[in-house]
Amino acid sequence: MSGAVRLLFGVHAHQPVGNFQSVIDDALARCYRPFLEAVERHPQLRISLHVSGWLLGYLQGAFAGDVARIARMVHAGQIEMIGGGDTEPILAVIPQRDRLDQLRAMNARLESAFGARPRGAWLTERIWESTIVGSLHRAGLRFVAVDDSHVQRAGVTSALDGYYSTEESGKRLDIFPISEELRYLIPFAPPADVVAAIERTAPGRAAIYFDDIEKFGIWPDTYEWVYERGWLEELFSRIEASPRIETQTFGVFHRENASRGLVYPPSTSYKEMNEWLHGGTWKDFLLRYPEANWMHKRMLEGSRRFHASPVARVRDDLRGALHRSQANDGYWHGLFGGIYLPFLRASVFANLAQLELGLDAMAPAAPSRSGDLDLDGRAEIGVRGADWGLYVKPSEGGRLCELMQYSVQHNFADSLERREEDYYDVIRHGGSAHPPRRTFGIPSAHDRIAFKVDIAPADLETDRAPRGLFVDTWRDAAGANIIAYAGSPVRGEARARCRARLRGMTIEKTVRIAGAAARDSALEVGYAIAAARALEGTLEVQLDLAMPSAGGPGGRMRIDGAIAGGFATELRRTSVGAVALEDDVLGGTLLIELAPACAMDAKPLVTVSRSESGFEKIMQAVTLTFSWPLTIAAGGREELRVNLRCATARS
Repeated sequence: MSGAVRLLFGVHAHQPVGNFQSVIDDALARCYRPFLEAVERHPQLRISLHVSGWLLGYLQGAFAGDVARIARMVHAGQIEMIGGGDTEPILAVIPQRDRLDQLRAMNARLESAFGARPRGAWLTERIWESTIVGSLHRAGLRFVAVDDSHVQRAGVTSALDGYYSTEESGKRLDIFPISEELRYLIPFAPPADVVAAIERTAPGRAAIYFDDIEKFGIWPDTYEWVYERGWLEELFSRIEASPRIETQTFGVFHRENASRGLVYPPSTSYKEMNEWLHGGTWKDFLLRYPEANWMHKRMLEGSRRFHASPVARVRDDLRGALHRSQANDGYWHGLFGGIYLPFLRASVFANLAQLELGLDAMAPAAPSRSGDLDLDGRAEIGVRGADWGLYVKPSEGGRLCELMQYSVQHNFADSLERREEDYYDVIRHGGSAHPPRRTFGIPSAHDRIAFKVDIAPADLETDRAPRGLFVDTWRDAAGANIIAYAGSPVRGEARARCRARLRGMTIEKTVRIAGAAARDSALEVGYAIAAARALEGTLEVQLDLAMPSAGGPGGRMRIDGAIAGGFATELRRTSVGAVALEDDVLGGTLLIELAPACAMDAKPLVTVSRSESGFEKIMQAVTLTFSWPLTIAAGGREELRVNLRCATARS
């Protein structure tokens, strides 16, 4: 067998932190378990397996027998476990000390579960930056797998049938280039074609495959193809029967073979993600989606506070919350990214809330402060009260870009702006603008065009104004303008003041967290409008409220005590004094009180996204727009108020 092709076959299993239990259980039944059972039926096979730490922890608690199956094959030398960041963070965009903590946490998890420390690591989304080399090396990890295009972009033109080496500040890391051809063939082409491609590799060299295990049963149409029609069983049987193929783990090949030479790959990711980024780096998602940038910078703030506290650093619960807030899934969007999925963003904010509650118990945050937290060149104002925390962006309509209630660990400002996406053209052309890459036995999720719901042209409209809470617009005969405020915190108080001058008037906006105890706390937003000359117009205040039930049956809206419909209801009322949003998923009610009463429009904020299952519409928030027509004499003054009471749990 010395002249045989070495097949390095790796699979990566991951579920997002905060994913629904039913989804994970279905993934186990339709993918993870049948795949492992197939491997077990072919004991001559050798594979490398990465299971993200959060998923592994869940499986250990809920499906210990399946983890025991993995352990048996690890001890038999059939499976090699691969490490990585414990909660599947993108290593390149978290602080270096957290990278090392995440890698070491995963090492410890694997050693505890399987009795062996990993020497290889899976890079989340195969995102490569040279800055991660030192952390991987310090964690005892000596190799990673990336796409073959990573190495080609470093100038390598020879056959990519072994591993290469790179270094950063003298610390070496070895790189296995994953074959793009095999990624597109497996599991979509007939098994004979896959084996033929493997056998074309030079004798004694490596055919390298490492990709998502979810392709084997969870991607559309794959369960029937892979298991019911016997694709995987046939592939494994053909590999075993081939006299030209020998399967090895990445670790064994790494130990027994020398490096092909030194390379310095540029910052990059896998081919499809580079297409979504138009050739940029992953951090460009933080530019495309300011909502992602806000979560990212809030995570960095939490990390700084955590590491600055000697007491916090020994708290495993707080370290766990920090690590879970760094899970990649809610921060970006592609075929498998999830910023469009509210529950993934909610998971990030819930873990940040848990972290901050623990940190505040040791060193309370200032009641109000100012600074450019998201590094966009404009200062935000942070306010922290008994049970609420918020951030105001004065220049963007005085909007609240975050409104966290800590007792329920929920950010009511967690909505998403509607923006143009590349796949909108595919929708507009009914799919014809997206020719398939290849024609195999079944289409890949990258080539599949499916519509989970009907999508109309109106669904593809984009926003011209920012989203958030308390986005203020002044509308009069001269037109409508988002009000640009100047703002400042009120020293020693849980209060922010914003002030704007606009067309002969001054608007003062005060954002305050009232109440010393959590059960009594409320958000109070007041407006004082002073007219230098006679004026007539309308103040519109828009709230995009992220409610966990969204358009589901667990949410209902009451207007002045009477049920008006679900959160997806579109309506208009001419005089409203109170709105109650009752949410069974949240387990409580958010009460909005208006003084004086005003007109109200309600409609759902719905976005269009694409996943491996197809194009879909997702409700992001309940949009409530309150309108006060005002006629003020010269020198006159009007005052308005909007209060949000606590989301209290119902018995």
